[in-house]
Amino acid sequence: MTDWIAIGEAVLPIFGLVALGAVLKRLPLLDDKGWAAIDRIVYWVLFPALLFGAVSRADFGSLDPGPMALGMIATVLLVTFLAFLFARRQGASRAARASLVMGSIRFNTFLGVAIAEQFLGETGLALTAICIAVMVPTVNVISIWALQRGTPGGGMGRTLGALLTNPLIIACLLGAVVNLTGGEPEPVLMTAIGILGDGALPLGLIAVGAGLAFETLRRESALLGAGVVLKMLVQPAIGFGLLRAAGLEGPELLIAVMWLALPAAPSSYVMARSLGGDAPLMATLLTIQLVLSAASLPILIGLLG
Repeated sequence: MTDWIAIGEAVLPIFGLVALGAVLKRLPLLDDKGWAAIDRIVYWVLFPALLFGAVSRADFGSLDPGPMALGMIATVLLVTFLAFLFARRQGASRAARASLVMGSIRFNTFLGVAIAEQFLGETGLALTAICIAVMVPTVNVISIWALQRGTPGGGMGRTLGALLTNPLIIACLLGAVVNLTGGEPEPVLMTAIGILGDGALPLGLIAVGAGLAFETLRRESALLGAGVVLKMLVQPAIGFGLLRAAGLEGPELLIAVMWLALPAAPSSYVMARSLGGDAPLMATLLTIQLVLSAASLPILIGLLG
């Protein structure tokens, strides 16, 4: 019982900040442009600083990213197939199929980093860097494929360009270069990066809460249920089986399975709206997943921990 209480006490502040963001969004403090600016600052400045600092200092000597990477990629591919199969049998439109796929495989980086850091500190952040390096390209390629499938021109060029300029991937790669070469960055610079990184988690979690769309919850659809079950039950279960078969255990297994169980990212709604997905379905799915994850993630961490 003590372990479960400890897990609840660790996760409660994280979702407390998410709830605070939901409240602040509905107060006359910032308009939509102001909140969008906060999202950009967190994504382009604060989180890259946090990840660069963590990766540059991490001890990767005992980590073998191969089994973790292959297990997570295989899991996402299987869930993509299941999502498409279910949507097709439901007679869903191309736009709805694409949104279901994205809602089943994409993840909320801000939430994942916060939980990893809270439970495992620097080790959690190092493992998170591996998840980001593996999963960001994988889910973005699949998402663009799902959205552009059957449309003229496709969108893979746009995907590759986005991946090459993704600030989280760039930060992880730069941190890895510093780590592996044994370089010693200027202490003043590292102190500034550390200060920026300290602001990433609280502001990022508030931004997650601000993105909740409660006004969309009245929508009813079998696809909503499928998106919740695939993301929060099926994907982590498949991932657990494949990763255990690959020999993973301990912190690596915990972080990998937790990452697969994270609710989908708010950026999924932007992609759906911009590239021809079902945006209302996506917004509703994002909100339901995030609300339910306040209970599902502590349970998952307790079972794995």
